Amino acid sequence: MNRYDITFSGLLVRTDDPSNPPEPSDVEAYVDLIVSELETLSAEDIDISTNVRECTIKIRLTVTEPDLPSAQITGSGQIRTALHAAGVNTPEWSIDWIEATAAPQTDEDERDGELLDA
Repeated sequence: MNRYDITFSGLLVRTDDPSNPPEPSDVEAYVDLIVSELETLSAEDIDISTNVRECTIKIRLTVTEPDLPSAQITGSGQIRTALHAAGVNTPEWSIDWIEATAAPQTDEDERDGELLDA
């Protein structure tokens, strides 16, 4: 089994009133709900960063799977489930995704400067 980092980055959008950007406190509360839902799902190494003024969000977590396609399915499933439970893609909130990545974790200490085949 291998460990993979799954990262989704996007822009939080209020779908109930797109012309009126959300308040920073609303974004912070919403992110707290996402973190809580990811914890409920026992997601590993949760890291969420936001810019509440620009309403950007970056969600990263780690999954342990035998291969990259399996990691992608598991990680994106955890993120999607947490977002739905927190209220994304509801009449009030959505996320316009900008980037999604899945990559094997590397441990710089184990590599000792060796080149690895990708």
